[in-house]
Amino acid sequence: IAEYVDHVTPRQVLQCCVSRCACHGVVPLSLSTSLSQRTPKMWKSLVLCAVLFLHPESIPTAVNGYSMGAPNAACDEMIPGHGAKPQDTPSPYTIEIEKETVEIGEKIGIRLVGAPGTQFLGFLIQARNATTDRVTGMFSANEYHLLTCGQGFNNAVTHRKGSPKSEVNLQWNPDAFTSGPVIFKASFVQDYNVYWVRLMSRPITVVKRSAVTSPPKPEETSPKDLELPQAVETTPGVVTTTSKTPILASNATAGTSPLSELYSSCGVRKGCFGSPNKCTRQKNCDILVTYKKLGNRYEMELYGKTNGYVAAGLSTDIKMGTDAVMECVQTDGKVKLFASYNEGRSNKRIENDYLEMLESTYKDGELYCKFLRNAKTVVEGETFDMNLNQYYLLIASGQANDYKIGYHESSKLSMGRPTALGIANEVAGNDNLLLRLHGAFMIAAWIGASCCGMIIARYYKQTWVGYRCCAKDMWFVWHRMFMVLTWSLTVAGFVLIFVHVSGWTQIPLTENPHPILGVVTTALCFIQPFMALMRCTPDHKKRYVFNWAHWIVGNSAQILGIVTIFFAVELSPAELPQWMDWILVAFVSFHGLMHLILSIQMCWSDDRQRRRSNSFALREISASGGRPMPDIVEKKDAPGSGFRKFVLGAYLLINWIFTAALIATVVLAPAEKYLQDLGIIG
Repeated sequence: IAEYVDHVTPRQVLQCCVSRCACHGVVPLSLSTSLSQRTPKMWKSLVLCAVLFLHPESIPTAVNGYSMGAPNAACDEMIPGHGAKPQDTPSPYTIEIEKETVEIGEKIGIRLVGAPGTQFLGFLIQARNATTDRVTGMFSANEYHLLTCGQGFNNAVTHRKGSPKSEVNLQWNPDAFTSGPVIFKASFVQDYNVYWVRLMSRPITVVKRSAVTSPPKPEETSPKDLELPQAVETTPGVVTTTSKTPILASNATAGTSPLSELYSSCGVRKGCFGSPNKCTRQKNCDILVTYKKLGNRYEMELYGKTNGYVAAGLSTDIKMGTDAVMECVQTDGKVKLFASYNEGRSNKRIENDYLEMLESTYKDGELYCKFLRNAKTVVEGETFDMNLNQYYLLIASGQANDYKIGYHESSKLSMGRPTALGIANEVAGNDNLLLRLHGAFMIAAWIGASCCGMIIARYYKQTWVGYRCCAKDMWFVWHRMFMVLTWSLTVAGFVLIFVHVSGWTQIPLTENPHPILGVVTTALCFIQPFMALMRCTPDHKKRYVFNWAHWIVGNSAQILGIVTIFFAVELSPAELPQWMDWILVAFVSFHGLMHLILSIQMCWSDDRQRRRSNSFALREISASGGRPMPDIVEKKDAPGSGFRKFVLGAYLLINWIFTAALIATVVLAPAEKYLQDLGIIG
């Protein structure tokens, strides 16, 4: 395992293990690498692979090349998985930059080129902050394969085909979080065994862009005063604004910026709904939509902390599908307004004849649109009448381009109840109570109860010998109690999540296998007690069949349960922090250490007990003059009973601390904002 995990994240390891693949594309690490040289990410991945009980034969002894481009696993070190060592001679390839200074939202040309007569088969390029080495910005490339490394979107590019290339032309633009000096790093593959890695460009400077603001419209006093002092150009699916006064770049001040009045009349003159839930009271929303009735039209605002898009949809339920969507989109520093329609899980742009832009601005990663919407519209054959009907508002943000919006990021929320949008109020979102209970129940089941029950069943059958409860050995009483708790919490959590989402999930299984793994885990857990009810007696000749089936199903369910929790961290509705991965890794490490300690102790105890039994038998034969004596069963704990009890007490205490911490992280999500409100973190 150690050969393959240096450059993968915990989730990539899990994805490989679940599919029984071999983490192709990961660069081999020599087994002779010293412990001090192995990275924290490597240790993190090793622990995850260990808990999955991978066999050595599951891992290949060779790593294949990638004619379709570098895999995501190569993001960190940018080394192709070809086995050979990178070249340390001067590279014939260079990274050419169009200019040395770029504004946020502006695109810059990048050219990868070889010396005359020199070609390359493959490449991987990223932009990184020169100080923190964090991957940053976003690439545009139609002919090549875009990757997402870590946080962000399309922040790396690799080849799509392994054909010879003389040069590659790309475009890159910094995102709202890019600052300071930036350098481009690229790896070039000349042939399978000859490649150069992490070649650097000269640094460029990224500066913040001043706001691009369309002139505000004078305050309306009545519905008849809705004529705007500007011409509106409408193209299919998009509304842009022009004006008799030129649109100039300017530095908005607190007195003139539309953002300064964003929250001022929430619940008084306009309705407000934002994410995270109830953020309008603290005036710190990541996404916000406001609405105000003006006769047969509505004045609406969309705001988001994003460099892509912020959108709001009118829906008859809390799920995506058959929704009329309004999009505020920023591309290349320009802010545009689009209309679209959610059809099932997909979104498509539509002809727009009912949205009219009033104001827009984008500055320092904050996007804002103010516009008018007709109260009654027909979208894809469905009538939306905001004056007559109540609707749920769905809000989300993410990355976008001129053609479509991308999958929403972690910031998204739906109203907790349908609302009459003509009434000024502050609406709370869906409180996600059932979602939080689902997460808490599953953590309590698979981190808490199941681990405790299985530790007791494996190592404590020769402890508390002679003590019984309800005619059952004590180890079995405790084991059964923990496993019944596991079963009950799992079934309850399974029902809760289906009630919450009103059916099957909308999350594509190709993006996150958490839902299907959860179903498999629940199914395995559900059948365990029924298998136990049908087991034969301990001395039956077929008893071994039950023992093996019980062991395989139980361990499979436990492993999948923990793996499924790892995948839950990436689910945007859960709003879980990335550092929850480290808590889970720490628990798996601790759990594995306890297994190791108790296994060693069991071997020692079995050896001591075998010697004691042999010595006892010899003494009895000698005392009887060689005559056989009746069997004597000594009701006594196996050697080391006190040590095992101490280890169990420590394990239960630490396990429950981990369980409580993980449950708190789920219930109080998003945890960072909760900790900030308490003043624990800044």
